[in-house]
Amino acid sequence: MQRIIRAILVAALLLGTVVISQAQDKVSRKSPLMPEQLQELRREWGPFVGPWVRYEKNPIIRLEGKETYSIQNGPQSVIRWKDKWYMFLMTSQPMVTKLAVSEDGLEWKRPHHNYLLKPEIPWEGSYNLVKAAVVMKDKVWLYYFGKRDKRESIGLARSGDLVNWEKEPKSIFTSNDSRIDGTRAFPGCVIKQGNIWYMYYDVGWDYHHPKNPDGYAIGVATSKDGIAWFDSPKSPVLTTSERTADSWDDGMVSQCSVHKIRDWYFMLYSGGTNNHGRKYSGKNRMAFGLARARHPEGPWQKYSQNPVFKPTGNEDDFDGIYLQHPCPVKVGDQWRLYYNGWTLNPEAKNAIGAEYTIGLAFAKDFVAGQLTK
Repeated sequence: MQRIIRAILVAALLLGTVVISQAQDKVSRKSPLMPEQLQELRREWGPFVGPWVRYEKNPIIRLEGKETYSIQNGPQSVIRWKDKWYMFLMTSQPMVTKLAVSEDGLEWKRPHHNYLLKPEIPWEGSYNLVKAAVVMKDKVWLYYFGKRDKRESIGLARSGDLVNWEKEPKSIFTSNDSRIDGTRAFPGCVIKQGNIWYMYYDVGWDYHHPKNPDGYAIGVATSKDGIAWFDSPKSPVLTTSERTADSWDDGMVSQCSVHKIRDWYFMLYSGGTNNHGRKYSGKNRMAFGLARARHPEGPWQKYSQNPVFKPTGNEDDFDGIYLQHPCPVKVGDQWRLYYNGWTLNPEAKNAIGAEYTIGLAFAKDFVAGQLTK
């Protein structure tokens, strides 16, 4: 009986994949751009508009050891520090933060399976998961979240050796601090412009809430020191699109990464649809969108041809059905995009029959000088 139920669920999931894939293709299908057209487009919308080319050796990080379901990066989890690349990983079953190291950002090693952070403070509840990392002189600051009861909140930990971590004793930001309705607050990315820090975050509802996951929105908080945060009166700065037959992010927007390039701020974000009246399943409907603004607090304008990066649509691919956590990183003149892929896997070591792994894509033929003021 369990096998029959699982087969029905998988069939329904795949049917939803086809429906949303066709809708997204209708929005974004167009003739290939000529080089001069692509150059002009990038002058207006920057390198994140793509096209993005998947790395031939994907996935670059897989499940190891006792990990059974998910290995994920965050929207700002890759850093260059002390002549090496580091990626902070979120795993589930168990839900902990781990580490990957690389010489070139392409080939990654897992030096150990030690937990970088452990829940030790009452507000953290049962886990610590890192989504954003910032290099501050000789230290690394990690913005993470923990969960107690049905409420996720954001914390901060700092270290000079990635072994010993000093935590702020209290949560630095909760859903109660936000103007967005919800019980879950997650860090997205943290940037500093002049003397002001900006933290982009998501707020939404717990898994068992009737509104989950519809209603997730992106807000921004400001700080003078990266520790004490205050919600911007402009929050939320990015919300779901109006629901139409072709909309792709009318259910939720979340997990953003923001970079300043010349006079523009460009945001990559995860978006999903609620499938127009049918119950949202999420796992086959997430892709990446692009938005831009002149100021960190907005107003933000979405790119008209979103999404800019989609699942392949092939369930045999690690990123065939679902994408999450866009993490763009500039290496020389090249932009790289680290991201999570989700797909079905009958050999997965879990009852769901699916896995998360981490992949990489490159902005094709992008030259930094193409973007002008």
